[in-house]
Amino acid sequence: GAVVASAVVAGNTLVAAIERMEARQGARKGLEIIAGKASAARVAKEALALAKQQGIARDETFKTASGLVGAGGAPAKAVPVLRALAGLGAMGGASTEGMKRAMVNIQQIAGNGQLMGDELKEMQQDGIMIRQALKEAGLAARTGDQKNPIKWSELEAALIKWGESGQAAELLKIRASMT
Repeated sequence: GAVVASAVVAGNTLVAAIERMEARQGARKGLEIIAGKASAARVAKEALALAKQQGIARDETFKTASGLVGAGGAPAKAVPVLRALAGLGAMGGASTEGMKRAMVNIQQIAGNGQLMGDELKEMQQDGIMIRQALKEAGLAARTGDQKNPIKWSELEAALIKWGESGQAAELLKIRASMT
């Protein structure tokens, strides 16, 4: 009985690992088609290093970076956006699950081309202090504005700028020391 149960658990674990590897390979192939092999390799390396350093999910980090590029973003901006997201998550005490949801949300925002209230609300509830980046970029007054919504390009620039700040670097250093 116990041997069979252990074998089943091991088999399920192996299947899950293979599925994650296949998903990562699929995302990388798509990224190579969109951005070229060299850019895809750089994004993959940087995304996986960020995930390891910050203790966030590797697969989701890489898929999100690929998705941001797939939504029309520049490959060089994908990981800086995720680095800022990790810093804003560290600021708000986001859990691993909260970071995963934030990565899904940021990819949806990029795909939609604008920040929607639902994504903003969910990220805030998950401890991603995205309003901080919006405030520092002078965009906070436009949250929820139906006539002049915050475009993805504006949010992307705000996140990258916040991610380059000394506060972001300090928060990321603290989070990394805790993983």
